[in-house]
Amino acid sequence: RHVIVHHGRKKVCVLTGPENTPVAEQRLSVFLDEIRQLGITVPAELVRYGDFWYSGGEQLADDIADGRISRPEAVICGSDHMALGLINRLISRGIRVPEDIRITGYDGDTEARMHSPAITTYQTSQRRLGIEAACRLLTAITGTESKPCAAESGRLNCRESCGCDSR
Repeated sequence: RHVIVHHGRKKVCVLTGPENTPVAEQRLSVFLDEIRQLGITVPAELVRYGDFWYSGGEQLADDIADGRISRPEAVICGSDHMALGLINRLISRGIRVPEDIRITGYDGDTEARMHSPAITTYQTSQRRLGIEAACRLLTAITGTESKPCAAESGRLNCRESCGCDSR
């Protein structure tokens, strides 16, 4: 939403994790739902599956640099590691970040903050993840569905890779 609304990018690529894995499909689904609300669709060629690791981003960078897919204005990555691999490979191939392509990650890794350019990333609430894990465990043990009593979200850390200036 930030890259589209704040930075005005409409041609957006999404890079999620391995196809048919729950976490990758969930992240993709949430992304697609969000941008549909903004009236934007993503062409099938710009919905990409990776591996949540550097190599997934590197492969996408090669596909962009070699013209196998049309160059997006922004890439939303389902992990900071893929964003790091993507940025490093794009830069090595002569494509500037964020001037030519804006990049975001997901997870809030320290490496994303320390990288140059620093990576805009969504940092999940670790407390929330722990609560959800405990609820799933309790449900599995008791057979009675358990849900968190309070919702807690993460936060968006806007940095240089999307075109923002702050670290």
